[in-house]
Amino acid sequence: MTKMILVLVALLAGNFAVAEGKVAVFDAQAAMFNTDLAKKRIDEYTKKPEIASMRAKFEGLQSDLQNMQKEKETNGMTWSQDQAAEHRKQEEYKAADLQLLVKKLKAEENAALGQIQRELAPKVQTAVNQLVASEGIGLLLHKRAAVYVEPALDITDKITDKLNKAK
Repeated sequence: MTKMILVLVALLAGNFAVAEGKVAVFDAQAAMFNTDLAKKRIDEYTKKPEIASMRAKFEGLQSDLQNMQKEKETNGMTWSQDQAAEHRKQEEYKAADLQLLVKKLKAEENAALGQIQRELAPKVQTAVNQLVASEGIGLLLHKRAAVYVEPALDITDKITDKLNKAK
């Protein structure tokens, strides 16, 4: 058992020895989506007339469902079986419309975020390569791969700054 632990320690030490230089972490998505360009694209996306229309419809459907729920709580005990069934059917229709609208909004949002990622990914790679070279980073990990990270080792903000300056 002791030999196994020693071998494991030796292997791990060997891996760290290969990574000469600093160790750092970064979050590519955070670096990307915190850029001025990404914020501008997201703002443009939210101001699109079709998105604004879908969001207004979403809020209207939510309000309708809440009102229907309140009406059922207030008057439901006085309804006939037919009235209760009709109300339940209308609630189901509105809920289905709401679900469909949520799917559409999510698809539009994913498309917009995907476009931002495709636009910025090469720039992120360039910024990472430049920062790794200039700061002598020997091992760069994704931030989520680490259990604990000293804030000084996180270069996400530096990458975002480089991207903002690159324009």
